[in-house]
Formats: sequence, structure tokens, C-alpha cells
Amino acid sequence: MTIFFSQSNIVSKVAMVLGGGIGAYLASVYLSLPFYFGALMALAGFVFLAFYVEEKHQKIDFSIKRNFIKMKNIAKDSINYSLGHKVIFWLLLGGIISTLVFQPLNMFWSIRFNNMLGGDRLWLLGWIWAAMSIFMIAGAYSVKHLLKRGKDYTSLMIIVSLGVFLPIILSSIGHTFLLAFPPFLIYQLVKGIERPVNQAFLNKYADSEKRATIISFESMISCLGAAGGLVFFGWIAKNSSIETSWIMAAILALGLIPIYLMARKKEKHYDILPNS
Repeated sequence: MTIFFSQSNIVSKVAMVLGGGIGAYLASVYLSLPFYFGALMALAGFVFLAFYVEEKHQKIDFSIKRNFIKMKNIAKDSINYSLGHKVIFWLLLGGIISTLVFQPLNMFWSIRFNNMLGGDRLWLLGWIWAAMSIFMIAGAYSVKHLLKRGKDYTSLMIIVSLGVFLPIILSSIGHTFLLAFPPFLIYQLVKGIERPVNQAFLNKYADSEKRATIISFESMISCLGAAGGLVFFGWIAKNSSIETSWIMAAILALGLIPIYLMARKKEKHYDILPNS
């Protein structure tokens, strides 16, 4: 399962590299062209899915009231199951904090690096994004090799926490692009490790009958964490600086370590499955 999530993340990041490179070139010609290109690719994806992907068709219920009740029941069931599961609870808690931590790093890098480059080199941002995506691909690819070396999920998540803290502190105090960008690439490397490991760890302990519900719930609370991170760290960046928001995010990332250690401690209550 870990290999599946690793490969899926690699494919998505390869697409990001291509999109970043093409988008950078199109933006250098005319700033609106990347948006037109993205819309065209979305349309092409829709056509491909409509004609070449088979699925079992089910009757769609358009009742707002019934769908709201279903959503309410799913949320209630997810919360009760997650709070009662000794491992999943800590994984979900770690997930919402990590998405909160990632937001100032994901959203403010273009502003900071563009300012460092003089503020008039927007065409370079696409290539910077492509470089970041390549490092995320390397991180996702390394997961299966790290697991083969005997690293368990918890150890990898602790490595991720440290891999956010140290590089981002270095990147935050770097006053030039050449000093700030290399550590930021190391952060992208460990970020590439985080997603497939977190997905595999969660799926390992989610009951098969509850898995879809738990994944939906995890996605929901991750969005809440992301929204909270944008608001909170956006306020910090506005009233202080982007560098300050990054340093605070890096410090908060250290708080993930005791959470994942607690998840490891609770694993003893369940049958330990071999890493897949």
C-alpha cells in the first residue's frame, strides 16, 4: 500500500513539473496564458474520463435534505470512530497540525523568493516550482527504500517533522535567494515523504468498512487545518514578516514528534501488520 501511495504522489509531482515549466514559459509570453492552458487541460481530462474510464453507475440523489442528513451521519460516525481508535486519533491530530504548518510554506514562498530576486523575475517562479516538485518526487520515491531499510512509519514521520524544522529555520534566516532556497528544497524533499507515509499509516489501521469514511473525514479536517493555517500565519506575516511566520511554523512542526510517538505507543493495542 505504501508503494501505491508513493507512486501516485510521484505521478502527480511529475505532472506538476511539466505544468510548472510550461506555465513559466507561457507566463513569460502573456500572464493570462497559463490560466487558459490549465482550463484546456482540465477540459481534456474531463473528455478522457468521460470516454475511457468505466465505472458502475449509481442513481444520484439530488435531494439537499437527504444528502445533508447523510453528510451529518458520516461526520458523526467518523468522529466517533476516530476518537475511539487509539492510533487513528493521533494520526488525524498530526494530520491537521501538519497541514496547518505547511500553509505559510506552501503559499508565501513565491512572494518571498520573488522579492529576493528583485521582484521583476516572475518567469523564474515556474522553474522554481518545477525544482521544488522534483525534490518532492525524490522524497516520494525514497519512501519504499527507507521502509526496506527497516524504518517504520512513525520513524519516517518524525524525520519529516525534523526535516521541516531545521531546513525552514535555515531558509528563514537566509537573507539572499542563494542562502534561502537550498534549505527550502530540503523541506520539499521531506514533504514528498510525508504524504504517502501518512496515507499508508492511516490506511493501515482504518477498518475496511470505515476506510472511505475515515479518508473523507481526514480530508475534511486537513482542509480545516489549511484554512486555519492561512488565516493565522497570514496574520503573522502581515503584522510581522513572512520569515517570522515560517519560523513559527517550523517550531510548531516539532510538536508533531510527541504526537507520532504517542501513535507508536498506541500501536501495541493492535496487531502490527508488515509494511507494504
